[in-house]
Formats: sequence, structure tokens, C-alpha cells
Amino acid sequence: MDILKDILATKGGELLGTLQSQGFGAEQAQTFLGESGERILDTLKSGQVDLGQGDLQQQASAVIGKLDIAGLAAKVGISSDMARQGLASIVPMILSTLKDKVGDSAGLMALLGDKQGMGGVMDMTKGLFKR
Repeated sequence: MDILKDILATKGGELLGTLQSQGFGAEQAQTFLGESGERILDTLKSGQVDLGQGDLQQQASAVIGKLDIAGLAAKVGISSDMARQGLASIVPMILSTLKDKVGDSAGLMALLGDKQGMGGVMDMTKGLFKR
């Protein structure tokens, strides 16, 4: 199961809309969502953040704190401030969606244990604009 594709299928339009409302262009939002989604899941999979600690905003802040924001911004072609703002808006949404799907941090880690098919994420985000 590719959890990122699943999230994009169910919440992609909302995530893109949130980014666009913060000044991201359509293509920037698409690229940012694909790139940041992969990095967020990689961070969660690595166990660098304990999702059993704190509330959703604290967990989101912990995830964001582990990401290379400057590298992400450079890859997408936006400022670090814009990347930070984008992450602050989508990470809580992604974490909430993940928790709704699996119930607790143990279920999340079991789900993230097998992260396959990430290469198709960019294709998935492109498909969101056609809806």
C-alpha cells in the first residue's frame, strides 16, 4: 500500500487548495505537495518523531523541525519562508489523516514500514488538477 498516494487521493484537493490559498501557484503547490509528502513520510518512517507525544500541532512542529526546509524550498523553487508556511499548513492535515486511518502511533509505524511505489507520487499530484 502506498500511503502517500492514498492520502493524495482522499485529501489532495484540500491540501493543494490550502497551499494555493497561501500564495503557491498551481504547479508550485503540486510539486511542493509531492516533494514534502515524501519527506514527511520518510521522517515518520525513520522514527525521528514520537507521534505518541503531545497534541497534533506539537507533533507537526516536531516533524517540520526534522525536515530540510531549505533543500525542499530549493527543489521546488520557492523561498524557505514560503516552504515553512506551506509545511505548517499541510503537516497537521497529513498527520490527522494518517491517524484517522490507523488509530495510533503503533498502527502508523506498521503502515509506514513498507513504503513502496513513491515514484508515482508526482503523477498522482498532477492528476489532482484534472478534477
